[in-house]
Amino acid sequence: MKIHPPSARSTSLRRLAVTTLAAGALASAQGIAHAEEDSAEAAKRDPMIDLLEKLKEKGIISEEEVRTLSGDTSEERIRRRAESRKKAQREAEENQKAEAAKCQVPAVCPPA
Repeated sequence: MKIHPPSARSTSLRRLAVTTLAAGALASAQGIAHAEEDSAEAAKRDPMIDLLEKLKEKGIISEEEVRTLSGDTSEERIRRRAESRKKAQREAEENQKAEAAKCQVPAVCPPA
């Protein structure tokens, strides 16, 4: 049996096949990544909010009722901001206490 060297045509077909397979694999990997992102976004959404949106689309409830039931009213936003400020203040106080505790050891205390 004689072995013939590959012709230029068969070599270019092999390159084309390899390139096509690589492109397909890359496209498949990108599709999987996008599917994972979409499912992560869907998991983050509250099913109650989705239900309220569907009821609004069907005309069963109004936009104001959606905001009220979902907790997206101006009063609710003000309350959440106040809670956020309190939490940040508590964390800052805890950090100050931790720094003060470190400064009891002179080698750890930063120069004043």
